[in-house]
Amino acid sequence: MNSPGLLRSLDLTGRTVVQKTTAGTVGALALKEDSLMVLRPTTEPVPGPGEESR
Repeated sequence: MNSPGLLRSLDLTGRTVVQKTTAGTVGALALKEDSLMVLRPTTEPVPGPGEESR
């Protein structure tokens, strides 16, 4: 599933959700020879309704 809107509408109570993406890996590998790479952690929880991201 690649639809944040659809995912948000599902009741996932009691379930474990695993997100997999290769886009960040592909981008990081493309820049591996560069001297500076700025990345945002991908381990931060997704903000809930009414919450702001960190």
